[in-house]
Amino acid sequence: MNNLNLKQFLFFLVLAVGRCLAGEGAFFEIHEIKVKQDDENSFSAKQKALSRAARSAFRKLVKEKLDADPQIVEKVSNAQIQECIYDYSIENEKHSDSFYIAELSYRFSPKKVSLLLKNYGVILNVPDQGKPEEMTIVLRTKDFLQNAVKLRELIALVKSFSNEKIVFSIDKRNVEAFRALNIRYAQLQ
Repeated sequence: MNNLNLKQFLFFLVLAVGRCLAGEGAFFEIHEIKVKQDDENSFSAKQKALSRAARSAFRKLVKEKLDADPQIVEKVSNAQIQECIYDYSIENEKHSDSFYIAELSYRFSPKKVSLLLKNYGVILNVPDQGKPEEMTIVLRTKDFLQNAVKLRELIALVKSFSNEKIVFSIDKRNVEAFRALNIRYAQLQ
């Protein structure tokens, strides 16, 4: 495996392991959060913009996806919002010496959002998904690397890896999505 492929492999492995350690299955996803911020320099403009974007994404989540009173968001601190964010991505980022513009997407932990909003009298019905049934898959490392972006959302746990093969498990609810990728694989019992 050449050096670039090894770096790609390790990058996607870290993503998969991080997802597994977080114990999250589904997320509250919020997209198209647009921010524009001016400040004395681009770094401070970006920091302020990211803070505003997180609050905007949380407000959009509360109002549009959870159908709760958006005024609750004003009572929640930035630190509390940050605790609920699983991850975020930045698209269309632009900056100069004194401004920052970007579009962001956020994924929130349903469990953490539910616990936070419960403090403000909002009860969400976030089902405890329990431990799902899993299927163990063996792929050639080469096939894994070629499809890593698509596989990232399906992998529940990476069990082992080498230059030749990677062994991981997926939630049985994701089997059809995995098969739709048309990757040659072996299934372990």
